[in-house]
Amino acid sequence: MCGRYYVDEETRKAVEAAAGKGSWPSGLKCGDVFPSQLAAVLAPGAGGHPMMIRQMYWGFKRQDRNGLLINARAETALERPAFRDSMRYRRCVIPAAGFYEWNREREKAVFTREDKGVLYLAGCYTQSGDGQQYVILTTEANSSVLPVHQRMPVILESGELERWLLDERFADAVLHRIPPLLAREQEYEQQRLPF
Repeated sequence: MCGRYYVDEETRKAVEAAAGKGSWPSGLKCGDVFPSQLAAVLAPGAGGHPMMIRQMYWGFKRQDRNGLLINARAETALERPAFRDSMRYRRCVIPAAGFYEWNREREKAVFTREDKGVLYLAGCYTQSGDGQQYVILTTEANSSVLPVHQRMPVILESGELERWLLDERFADAVLHRIPPLLAREQEYEQQRLPF
């Protein structure tokens, strides 16, 4: 699961360079991004541009009750009615400097790329009367995240962004691969004493 991530100034600059069209939305500041907030997302462009920066809200509104769906399981996203059409026709990329996870003791860990580059998280979006909303796709955690949490975001490489947005076969293959190893910084970790 991914319940919070953050964007820094370097992420903003890298995303503007990658998009090639449009700039960072005015009013969107760098910092932590929480569910229900507006955030910058890369999505298919128009007029011959393969991608552009758009503002979207994080989380699909639930149809049967209050609350938001903020993540979709990569293993079932193409089957679940809530995500199926979005996965086929409306894929997006969520840029982040890093994301947070908490272990069972509620200790926070920050995950980043080992090279400190931008994390490009795979997602999909939908349209409603309230605007566009996105979810982050998650998969089984690899060995770098598993000590903290059982799930992690599906991660794209910088050279794969356009293919994720536009190539359905490539997108399907991405859903079944193991994400790259990440760096972890534990904010606080309790010491376990042997008895």
